[in-house]
Amino acid sequence: MTQWQPLVVPHPQAPEHAPLAGDGVKFAFRPGGPIRVEADLGESGRSLQLAQGLARTLQSQGYDLKPGGWALRVTHEVYDSHTRLLRSPGDRQGVVVPGVKLIYRLIDSDGAVAWEHESKRLFFERKSKYAVKWERQWEGLTSIETTHFNFGGQDIRTAIIEEILERCVAATAWPPGMPRAIAGGGGQVHQLPLRVDYRLD
Repeated sequence: MTQWQPLVVPHPQAPEHAPLAGDGVKFAFRPGGPIRVEADLGESGRSLQLAQGLARTLQSQGYDLKPGGWALRVTHEVYDSHTRLLRSPGDRQGVVVPGVKLIYRLIDSDGAVAWEHESKRLFFERKSKYAVKWERQWEGLTSIETTHFNFGGQDIRTAIIEEILERCVAATAWPPGMPRAIAGGGGQVHQLPLRVDYRLD
């Protein structure tokens, strides 16, 4: 016969939960609380599209979208990857391929950053609209694949950055690692959910 036993959360005997198991716990950020979304992808249309998509995601999880209160702010930074594009078979230097970092910040009502996360976006993680030809050659048992790009006379670095930023408008899922709530207790601030391992005997 199966016996069911309720699990108490937060559990007073779990060290990880102890600060939240007593009295005086206050939630600074949680579903139902006010939050706004801000995004900067370098162009107003892209930025608005990403902000609206993330806002829909937060709203679907029970957060109240309104001015004031907390903010989810998404910005970007361009960085140089370790990949290079060769402009010709004899090119020994190549062009450094840039990448984009999406930077997520959860900011409290006083302007302090409560949580931050960086997500790298790479040019080669998806098929590029500038790719026009693919070749495969064999050297012994080694397969060498070559992709040819046509940037239409544009600056290569600028074109790559713009394409990555265009893809970023689809990054509307729940930000990776973002806490669902933030609570204060025992003189400390805790990101939720907390994890604890239960042993069932």
